[in-house]
Amino acid sequence: MRNRMRVLLPVLLTLVLTGFISFSNHLAFRTYALDLGLYTQHAWNYFNGNSPDLSMVGRTVHALADHFDLYLIFLSPFAALGGAWALLVAQWLSFGVGCSLACRLGRRERTGMFLGLYFVCLWPVIQAAGFDYHSNVIAAMGWLLWWQLMRNRRHAWSWILLILLWVGKEDMPLWMTFSALGGALHFRTHRRTFLLQSGASFIFFLVVIGVLMPAFPSDGAVSNLGKYGMIEQLFSSVTPLVDSLQQLLISLLHSPEGGIIDSRDVRHEFWAFFLLSGGWLLIRRPAFLIMLLPLIFSKMWHDNPLFGGTLAHHNIALVPVLIAAAHDFLKNASHKTAWALLLILPALSVTVRSLDRPVNRSAIANTRFYQFEKFIPKDLSESHALLQEIPHSATVSAMSQYVPHLAGRRYIYEFPVMCEKADYVIITHREETYPLSIEERNRFLEAFTNEAEWENSVSTKAFSIFKRRMGQHHN
Repeated sequence: MRNRMRVLLPVLLTLVLTGFISFSNHLAFRTYALDLGLYTQHAWNYFNGNSPDLSMVGRTVHALADHFDLYLIFLSPFAALGGAWALLVAQWLSFGVGCSLACRLGRRERTGMFLGLYFVCLWPVIQAAGFDYHSNVIAAMGWLLWWQLMRNRRHAWSWILLILLWVGKEDMPLWMTFSALGGALHFRTHRRTFLLQSGASFIFFLVVIGVLMPAFPSDGAVSNLGKYGMIEQLFSSVTPLVDSLQQLLISLLHSPEGGIIDSRDVRHEFWAFFLLSGGWLLIRRPAFLIMLLPLIFSKMWHDNPLFGGTLAHHNIALVPVLIAAAHDFLKNASHKTAWALLLILPALSVTVRSLDRPVNRSAIANTRFYQFEKFIPKDLSESHALLQEIPHSATVSAMSQYVPHLAGRRYIYEFPVMCEKADYVIITHREETYPLSIEERNRFLEAFTNEAEWENSVSTKAFSIFKRRMGQHHN
């Protein structure tokens, strides 16, 4: 019974915390067309036999040309019934599974509870829970099961799981290439299987980015394939890597007041967070550092602060690797409790810093769950009820934060895409107006209010719903 409680406590803490953050964000309209709305629409289209694409955001690109994500196909029956909630619940459950796998990893050495608490204290877990749904989060949680299968030499099952991890996103095979390579260095007794899985993962990665994704329709604009120009980018990554390490101590003290700032600042913050959260363990065991090379190099060559920094789901690959490295360290430590606290407490401090004083403050409202009154506003029921009154057959063009609540219909767009052909247009009154500026939003509000073709059927503190007048047919 006591051993079960050692697992149950961290898992329950993980589920309560991630569930509160994720579900509250959705209720409070802090989930968006990119990405929850788009992925919900993809899943709905898969289930209904339609071709999923990016028309929601005004692009003629097939979903699989944008991200090679087959998990949405697996989840499509649930999304058809539960909409965006189904995807959020799936991701939420994966956090619980990931924490339980962390606990199970240290079961023999009685470090399971420490690893579970370490899991929930890692900042990428909280950040991923605060930003919509992403299939690579589920895959990252599955990585821990793959690692345990390989440790226990259950190779047949590990191959099956490896294939499932590959199809979580187009960059998963690349990560598994380096994960298996690191495993080959760490477990020399069954190096051959690791090397085979590394080679197979790299071949599949090349097939995905070189054959499968380009085979689907695309508009020719910059796509996610652009980030895999790894060979020519490799040498240009060295300079920012050195620069980031030199500025590490500065980033610990630096807390600019702006929103999205220089990409170098968020890289410095990333290195500080990474090392203080247990990254020093990877220096002790370079095999684990090899597993994270794709993530580290992608951080160095991204100019976008969102991708290069500490926000959202972009750092979730750190979590299972840090858990594996922590287990490897603690199992041979003489004072396990003391060393576990030296892992957990700094990781917790970093997470608190990421919530309270991040360098990039553009989306801090999504993770500041401790500010209860702001995190869950009181005037939400009316807004949700009004959105539910929009006919399911209607064509809707809505601003980003309302799209996830309306996705799962034949025609749904992120405003202002296709607003001239929509039956309903929804424009926010809040300050968050992405992808428009506040001035552009105000001009659209004035135009729709004065246009005879539209009637302002609903106007609340949160938004206005404009309905096309009867007899005013769009072309």
